Amino acid sequence: MIAGVRGEEEGAVARESGADFVIDLSGANLRDSIREQVRALPLKQTGVDIVIDPLGGDFFAGALRSLAWCGRLVVVGFAAGEIPSLKVNYLLVKNISVLGIQWSDYRDYTPDRVVQAQQHIFDLWHKGAVRPHIAQQVGFEELPAALTLVSEGKIRGKAVVTVGKGSA
Repeated sequence: MIAGVRGEEEGAVARESGADFVIDLSGANLRDSIREQVRALPLKQTGVDIVIDPLGGDFFAGALRSLAWCGRLVVVGFAAGEIPSLKVNYLLVKNISVLGIQWSDYRDYTPDRVVQAQQHIFDLWHKGAVRPHIAQQVGFEELPAALTLVSEGKIRGKAVVTVGKGSA
């Protein structure tokens, strides 16, 4: 697994969480630098099979260019703000696909599958196979400050908000 990070601190968290490799997303030219970094990795093939893109923006172009033949780019959000556009001839030339997944649609159309998926995730967590890195735990009254840290990219892992007695 390859994790995209901003800096060595995030890279260390990603490695501790199971990433085999990390690539740096803090550079200016993501369109080229992502592909160059992926090509420099000791992979069995040129490019990656699957990219999950929560960012959009310039990351999308770089992620698309880093795909191997028959690769797949899965769009799950636009945290970078810009919604990218796509010239579909690139899909044909590389025999790749781009698809979008919106979690709430599954909740609305197939709620039984959502329950099954959530149960599977909890089972993995109980077995220790999923170990989210909790960087900070705050009480509900501290939510605005925590959201500011998240939006500024200063949280390395998960920020957990507690509600009720004994918060934080």
